[in-house]
Amino acid sequence: TSFSGHNIVFVSPSEWLAARFRESVLKNEMIQIINNGIDTNFYTPGDVVALRQKYGFPADKHILLFAASDLNSQFRSFKHLLAALELIEKKSDYCLVVLGNCNTPITFHDEFTVFLMGYIRDEAVMNELYALSDAYITPSLADNFPCTTIESFASGTPVIAFASGGLTEQIDATTGWLVETGNADALAKTIQSAFSDKNRLTDMREHCRKKAEEFYSEEVMIKKYKELYEKVNGGAL
Repeated sequence: TSFSGHNIVFVSPSEWLAARFRESVLKNEMIQIINNGIDTNFYTPGDVVALRQKYGFPADKHILLFAASDLNSQFRSFKHLLAALELIEKKSDYCLVVLGNCNTPITFHDEFTVFLMGYIRDEAVMNELYALSDAYITPSLADNFPCTTIESFASGTPVIAFASGGLTEQIDATTGWLVETGNADALAKTIQSAFSDKNRLTDMREHCRKKAEEFYSEEVMIKKYKELYEKVNGGAL
């Protein structure tokens, strides 16, 4: 191909994508892994009580946040989340906040409190919605190294996700839960168990923020690109 044999160093944000690269026609080319980074000075934790009051969300429910540019996307798998919610016990304990465009009607169980907020373009609003939520849910069937997960971490909110793609590299036992991809029953059980220990949830919020600062800040990402650039130009690769 036109990209082969020119001493190009390719960069992947995840081990998962790098593995796909090594299976491609470019498998003999050089590749480095540099994770995506975000502005951790912008995405920050907030006052949960005050933020819920600001948006009119219930203070006494478990708030689950789901976001996708298109709710009908087969890869974002909103349908698996809906299937999981149908299996949850004590549905009235939960509040679901849904972000994204949808051109088809969505039916929710009557016991669920649901806020359909459409597509959010304002990053400040996104930060506050992450921060006021108890968990961000991303049941993606395929994903690389999504910045939404990192934004949630930086906002102090743990993540529940299907174990697909680079999500398995982002989430560990201190920052969230990984669920068998496509398994709605396992997703329902994970959602329920997430709220069984309030102290653990509090600790996870702190771990999420710490992980975002330590590994996924813009400063960390830029430093790694700078180091790579210097190696390439110095002939160290």
